[in-house]
Amino acid sequence: MFNLYHHGQQHVKIFTGRYADNDQLYVALEDKNGELYADLSVCISGIPLARDEFVFKTYSGNEGLLEAMMHTRRIRVVRIVNPTLGMLPVCRLT
Repeated sequence: MFNLYHHGQQHVKIFTGRYADNDQLYVALEDKNGELYADLSVCISGIPLARDEFVFKTYSGNEGLLEAMMHTRRIRVVRIVNPTLGMLPVCRLT
């Protein structure tokens, strides 16, 4: 668990899995009670990703979350992609 400063201080942990659609990496944050805090990844077909990369969801309730996660040094941006949703970062967990 680690502290994340997003809408105040949050105590969260990273949860990973795989999307059933295309086996892309699924990344989420859970709070101290094991409840979902945020989905960090989004599943987008047609985006070539290495097995340890994921497309970071920066829209909807995730505004400011990329910056907050980068501040924790738990992720790093490796490139930007431009699917129909707009420019989105491709990240790796560190």
